[in-house]
Amino acid sequence: MKKRRKKKHQHASHKPEATVANKRLFLAALAKGDAPGDAARFAKISRTTAYNWRKEDEEFASNWIDAVETGIDHLETVAYIRAVKKSDQLLLATLRARRPGVWGRSDGNERTNEDLNKFLQSTLQEKLQRLERLGLPPPIIESDFEVVDVADNENNP
Repeated sequence: MKKRRKKKHQHASHKPEATVANKRLFLAALAKGDAPGDAARFAKISRTTAYNWRKEDEEFASNWIDAVETGIDHLETVAYIRAVKKSDQLLLATLRARRPGVWGRSDGNERTNEDLNKFLQSTLQEKLQRLERLGLPPPIIESDFEVVDVADNENNP
């Protein structure tokens, strides 16, 4: 009986004509908003292959960046449409991000992360002074524990 030789299977991404097609499919999926792993599956290649192409081919790397930006543009458009049709909060967040001078705080003072960090790192005494300046009462913290004044205990044995 004659032994059959198995044909060595050549992966599609190794054939030059297939590689061009796979790259196009991959970039098209990225431009649609897919993550690289999903885009690789769509193009029938491995993620590793896609990342190797990006490392080895400057034009492909540049096209990858453009495709991702196109995908983000697409996702922004979808978010905007959803915001207009369904979500006042998303609409307001989108407007604040795109035109903070118009849709930000009414007093024109945008809060920054720096402001938030400064507030979070302030001491309890500084926070109480701020409440006092604003004319607000300090919070009352209730507890199950009885507060005993040491001075009273020393005078009344």
